[in-house]
Amino acid sequence: MKFGLGIPNHGESANADDQVKAAKIAEESGYDSVWTDDHIIVPKRFEKEYGFMNEALMTLAYIAARTEKVKLGTSVIVVPQRNPILLAKQIATLDTLSKGRAILGVGVGWMEDEFKLLGAGDKFGNRGVFLDESIELMRELWTKSPANFKGRFFDIKEGVFLPKPEKPIPIWIGGMSDAAVTRAAKLGDVYHPLWTTPEGLEKRVRKLRELGSNIPVSLRMPIDMHRNRSIVVRTSGTRMHQIAGSLDEISKEIEQYSKAGMQHLLVEFDVENTETLYGDIR
Repeated sequence: MKFGLGIPNHGESANADDQVKAAKIAEESGYDSVWTDDHIIVPKRFEKEYGFMNEALMTLAYIAARTEKVKLGTSVIVVPQRNPILLAKQIATLDTLSKGRAILGVGVGWMEDEFKLLGAGDKFGNRGVFLDESIELMRELWTKSPANFKGRFFDIKEGVFLPKPEKPIPIWIGGMSDAAVTRAAKLGDVYHPLWTTPEGLEKRVRKLRELGSNIPVSLRMPIDMHRNRSIVVRTSGTRMHQIAGSLDEISKEIEQYSKAGMQHLLVEFDVENTETLYGDIR
């Protein structure tokens, strides 16, 4: 099993030194990848959780220049809030400058108010079809020269798009809904759910396999090594499962997720105390 680390690009640890230090410790400790989260502008009620957040791709570019081998991923970029042509350019550039280390994790998003604040409120209702088309468009831009694409939202004829990545950039499909599982089976290189129980993961992996897909599964989960809390209440009021307890208890629960179909675990640690954070990463 491989492990990725969620870099603290939000909250009190979201500064240059702490983000680079976390990435370097992850690289030295054998993590295969580091990951950033994505929110751009949020309503006041989400200020504590998402208000202070360094932009996901800029953070990865900064980390790329200060690391050597660890892969660089987004968990996840809310594509319907962005222009996918520009996003494809940004990821291709990150991949080129980092010598092939970029991973693009994508999702439809869930915070309608953020769409509205960005002037993209009209996209919220059809964000699923927008994401599907964007994935196909980005792959066209990364692999074809010139690029030609016609869809519901974009029409490109003989488009010159350079640089191109040396090899296809992996697209990880985030989300917990049936639509996300179906999207992963159809368009994804990896299925990337989050914050669920082993039983919840097993259910989604079963559906993925029933759809005929054998792509790997990477689970994103918070780990609490200091308090035995299996449930975390998010700012939105949603109750989310987390892995918690002693090292032995955590190891046993990770094994349960592995049996449920997980091949890769993206771990998140408490970012309120940086010294505790660094120790937990190791």
